[in-house]
Amino acid sequence: MPAAEIEAAVRNLIRAGSTYDLDALDPCYAPELEIVMVAPDGQAMVFDRAANMAFFRDRRDGGAPPLSQDVRFIHTAATGDIGCAVVERRMALTGPEVQTIVFTLMLRRDGGGWTVFRETAVVR
Repeated sequence: MPAAEIEAAVRNLIRAGSTYDLDALDPCYAPELEIVMVAPDGQAMVFDRAANMAFFRDRRDGGAPPLSQDVRFIHTAATGDIGCAVVERRMALTGPEVQTIVFTLMLRRDGGGWTVFRETAVVR
């Protein structure tokens, strides 16, 4: 069932990212990954795969505490080899204050697994 596979892939991504496990995080993302983060003031920032991996590497190397793995799945769906998950998370991603962030992840089935190729994060 693709929706269950997508949810499992997203939970794996969250676990790897939240604990800064770069070896586990690396295969979660497609080479052409693009992330758009929209700040509360409406400003958009765009990150590629290298910048995203550097973000998690810097947090790990800087001794940042693990991020919360709490997640609320709002929607998951798949058509063929393309899937989508919309999730809400509360965590201190960009500073000490806990933020609510809604993520929309676009995934592609690659070699039996699902990888994220586009992500939008809206910080509330």
